Amino acid sequence: MCISVVTGVYNEEKRIANFLECLKWCDDIIIINKSSTDRTREIAESYGAKVITIPYVDVGGDMARTLAAAKHDWILNLVASDMVHPALVDKFKELIQNPDFDYDAIAFPYVVGALG
Repeated sequence: MCISVVTGVYNEEKRIANFLECLKWCDDIIIINKSSTDRTREIAESYGAKVITIPYVDVGGDMARTLAAAKHDWILNLVASDMVHPALVDKFKELIQNPDFDYDAIAFPYVVGALG
């Protein structure tokens, strides 16, 4: 099973590279760019992400555009400040590849703050 990752961004040039680095395992990355005025688009494209630019005020159309652009049935919706631990990726792939896994959605735990 393949996985699409989607995120909406605005002026994330300081975080987008780290975000995309942790998604190298992903089969498909879609960035909904809310007309960033910095280098967000260029950085995302350099990582091979599909970037769709929309007007900043067009918040309601984000999810519809995202779902339409995703190539795969499993879609992980993140924000640019998220980092996905490799063990979590392995567990996610294990679950969705199991023919007995009969669910349409998976919730992930979040850790807030610095880990130490």
